[in-house]
Amino acid sequence: MLSDHPALRLRVLLGSRSPMSAHAVRMLAESCAQSLRHLHLSGCHFLNTKALLYIMRFSALETLDLSFCVGLGGDDVRLLAQFRPA
Repeated sequence: MLSDHPALRLRVLLGSRSPMSAHAVRMLAESCAQSLRHLHLSGCHFLNTKALLYIMRFSALETLDLSFCVGLGGDDVRLLAQFRPA
């Protein structure tokens, strides 16, 4: 479990080419939805539409890198186009 102390909240995750799953993204969203600013998951082959729906819970996201995520397709890109973090 990540700390609730403001100074210890996760703001950047460099997870490119990691075996990140939809379940892992959900756990991350539950812990860091308001603090995570930069999420880099390029080349994560296990990401899919379900993971993308969890990614869209990150309300403070400024940068998102999903390049080379082969599990994401055209419908996912259209879904992501609707994503407007606060």
